Amino acid sequence: MQIPYNTGKALWNKNMVCRVLGNKKYIGESGYPQIITAEDFGQAARIKSERNTYRKPAPQDEQHQAEVTITEYKPTDEIQRMTSEINRLLDSENPDKDKVEALIIRCAQLKYMTICEVRT
Repeated sequence: MQIPYNTGKALWNKNMVCRVLGNKKYIGESGYPQIITAEDFGQAARIKSERNTYRKPAPQDEQHQAEVTITEYKPTDEIQRMTSEINRLLDSENPDKDKVEALIIRCAQLKYMTICEVRT
């Protein structure tokens, strides 16, 4: 028995099948003709719910959990002066792009060097 999905279309695709398997009217409800059995409809619903259900990740041993390192950064006087200089240049009417860029990179390097580990 061939059942056309749409008049003039002989072929079905997965989206068409999914819509039929997800709509109860196709098991013969509300005066529609039955084109799938209630058992097939239920099985399709179970498979779909299994695929869509979020599963929590399996608990891991505490030994295997990654340690979190807490770091801290304390600005030095040089970093504070450099930050002020960067802000002053950026607020000026015609900042020297190359100079500002070089200062930002140097300031970032100094900040990186002052990071220290607080605890893990």
